[in-house]
Amino acid sequence: MKVDYKKTVDLLLNEAGISSNEIYDFTDTPGEEEFRNNLDFCQEALERHKNYGIVPSTFYYRDNNSIDARAKKKNGHYLVGLNKGLLEFFDRCFITVFTLSDIDEANKYVEIENKIPDSIGVLMYQVTIHFTFYHELGHLIQFVEREEIENDESLAEETNFSLVTHSEELDADIFSSICVSTHIYQYFEKHANFKSYNKVECSSFLYITPKSHFLI
Repeated sequence: MKVDYKKTVDLLLNEAGISSNEIYDFTDTPGEEEFRNNLDFCQEALERHKNYGIVPSTFYYRDNNSIDARAKKKNGHYLVGLNKGLLEFFDRCFITVFTLSDIDEANKYVEIENKIPDSIGVLMYQVTIHFTFYHELGHLIQFVEREEIENDESLAEETNFSLVTHSEELDADIFSSICVSTHIYQYFEKHANFKSYNKVECSSFLYITPKSHFLI
């Protein structure tokens, strides 16, 4: 799916009520290709989940350097916005300055990396981005029966405990974990021969998902 981001921006400004200074335009920036690929992936994922009632739904980037994301329902639109700072931070963590030596028992991952077309760092980067996105998508589904609402989240955020909020966050985490685990399975199915992996290798690869977050 190829998204016309200009049309997305026009929709956000004219229909969804998002201010222009919130929207990040990645066109002609050094990270344009990655922003573009992630945009197409996330918008397509929103389309696939329309059966939950999140219509219309739109993905966009926020012009903010903090490690943050937002789920929002406004003017009847369901919106997921990832801060540009979030993608840039995860890029530094897992691609720009990442090496397998940063992981305990790295030899296990070297064996896996030799069997797949992408580096382990790239896969960990995608896991963290996709987990964040699907977590926010989980919140959109929670918003269906509500009026206008928004939820901002940050890795460094500290808030007073609320049982309702805690339950909603857990629900969004579980939803995201299922989605990301499905993508990992699909990736193996597409790019690798399952029969060539032993139990240790499979366990090591699955460990990448939680490990990505602890390395941040």
